[in-house]
Amino acid sequence: MRVLAAVGVFAVSIALLPGNLLALAPILGVWAYSNLAFSERSGNAGGHYAGKVCVPTQRWGLRTFTLVLWATAIAIGGYRLTQTPLATGQELGRQMSEAETLFHTGDPRVALEAFRAIEVPGAFPARLAQKFHNIGVISMHLERWDEAAEAFAEALRYDRSDFDAWYNLARLAVRKKQYKAAAEYLHGALHLQQGHAGAWLLVAQCFMETGEYKDALVAVRRAEMCAAKDSPLHQPISDLKKRIALNVSLSD
Repeated sequence: MRVLAAVGVFAVSIALLPGNLLALAPILGVWAYSNLAFSERSGNAGGHYAGKVCVPTQRWGLRTFTLVLWATAIAIGGYRLTQTPLATGQELGRQMSEAETLFHTGDPRVALEAFRAIEVPGAFPARLAQKFHNIGVISMHLERWDEAAEAFAEALRYDRSDFDAWYNLARLAVRKKQYKAAAEYLHGALHLQQGHAGAWLLVAQCFMETGEYKDALVAVRRAEMCAAKDSPLHQPISDLKKRIALNVSLSD
């Protein structure tokens, strides 16, 4: 019973202490066991008094004390379990799914506000990236170009492997005729997906607009090679290729 009571103190300690103080739980458990079982000791000779046990004479009192300890540990521990990252992550996933459904079946403006209202703890960088990525997609859909760029940049803060964020930032930069910035974003995108025809087409367009026609021709040929047979990109690739070839011949 003494051992159960001491372990109960240990369990309550685990249930109550925050994560950075959990190291104190074993110390509290040892202290509780020592005081329940071997409280009569003197200096360094305490080990000789292991046989002299100091416990309440009413064993029912100790049993009640132990029962209350364990009930408290289970109740608090159960509550904290519901607050674990797993439970929080599942709730965030549910909120994200609801907001995505609003975007596809309802008013995009409502969906945008729903995503913005989701509070994502810093312990979930993937969810933060997902939140800002979706805000960027919806903002582009609503033609809120600056808001979209800010959202995709935030998404990359939390997930550098988000190809779509890199690619969409490049598209937005091209739209503003910021070709050098677009080229930097495309470098990040192609580092992740080297065979993306759309990205190579944008690279060719950037080179074309900055007068680097030979590099543009190489890029547009790469886009042509990467595009699937039924890709709708074949026509814009063909058109840009003719423009680049004309400029190359004029510059020679």
